[in-house]
Amino acid sequence: MQEHIKMLDKSKKMKIIKKTVAEILGDAETERIWDTARERLREILSHYKNIPPKEQMHTNLIFPHIAVYKSLLEFMLTVILTE
Repeated sequence: MQEHIKMLDKSKKMKIIKKTVAEILGDAETERIWDTARERLREILSHYKNIPPKEQMHTNLIFPHIAVYKSLLEFMLTVILTE
């Protein structure tokens, strides 16, 4: 599970996404979003513990992106609804 969480910070694609978000929102908000994404990824992984190895090749890439997407969406909705 830890390797999946680390992917949020070490993956080349995630670094590009994180850098782009930081350019728009700043470092503090980006870290908050990434903290939320880590928690979401833990939740996702806890629901899908017994994925067959062949499917894990796909889910190992998909789940971190889902976690970031959902965290960004939540952030955007929070901003929109509080304005």
